[in-house]
Amino acid sequence: MRLAHQIQKRKRRTKYALTIRWTAGHEGIEGNETVDREAKKAAEGLLSDPTRLPKYLRKSLLTNPSAVKKAHNDRLKHKWTTIWRQSARGRKMHQIDSTTPSNKFLKAISSTNITRSTASLISQLRLTHIPLNSYLKRFKRADNARCPACRADEETIVHFLLLCPVYAHERWALARQAKKQRKPMMIESLLGDPNLVKLLGNYINATQRFTSHGEQTISLN
Repeated sequence: MRLAHQIQKRKRRTKYALTIRWTAGHEGIEGNETVDREAKKAAEGLLSDPTRLPKYLRKSLLTNPSAVKKAHNDRLKHKWTTIWRQSARGRKMHQIDSTTPSNKFLKAISSTNITRSTASLISQLRLTHIPLNSYLKRFKRADNARCPACRADEETIVHFLLLCPVYAHERWALARQAKKQRKPMMIESLLGDPNLVKLLGNYINATQRFTSHGEQTISLN
């Protein structure tokens, strides 16, 4: 812009044509394509002959704090992702959702259609850290692992979501809504598909299994 103003001041003495055009990207614009190619060469270590550069470009460039911080955060994120996916809980989560860890699930549970307490319960189901009796017995918070609803030997996540006969009506309502979306009644889809978050939340609240954790959301219809 500074150069454009300088040219503008000399327009009476110099014939020129100047066009300033905004573009969303550099693709297809030869000048920008050339700059992009040269930038990639520099990134790969192919530097220009210093004697051919303007004097102010022959000096070492200053450190960019933002670039350093971003590179550091990227390394930390990559390291954390690797450690998480190799952990026992991370491997279980990966079976449900191959994109984990990602923001997809956080966006799914950050919905106005479910309460905060319901979002918390769905997160606990995904992490297998849910107060069902099979889990509570491991920490001596329950006398046995039996399902309090049907008295089956073990109240697991699979049992609660797919098998317990006491919740057959609530499960039928969930299955009917899932069928409309062409979603299978499987643990992987119930806990991993963002489109089923609201339906799963409604099922959880309809069973009243965790009523002490908060108010119910709207029911299935």
